[in-house]
Amino acid sequence: MKTKPIAIGDYVLATKYNDGDPKDGWAIGWVGSITNHFNSIRYIIVDATGTVIGRANGFRRAKRISWEKGAWIVNHATAIEKWYSYSMWTMYRTSMENLAKLNL
Repeated sequence: MKTKPIAIGDYVLATKYNDGDPKDGWAIGWVGSITNHFNSIRYIIVDATGTVIGRANGFRRAKRISWEKGAWIVNHATAIEKWYSYSMWTMYRTSMENLAKLNL
């Protein structure tokens, strides 16, 4: 099943590198712009006020995320960055029911 490409205004989880290591840069917010950085697509992520989040030169990977899952990840960001040994993309694919079972 082919998905619609990420577009400006989409609410996303974005990561600095494709592997999604939580200790590297990542953000949850809206796509403010999409740029081409040395032949690599970069997603510029902004908050609700339009302020750039994290990396001014953008993130390499982004996927649409639900408000519920985005809020859960943001609320657990400190624990995720400190203790979580899996990719942010593992959390992205994990059901909310199973995320709620994590002891963070």
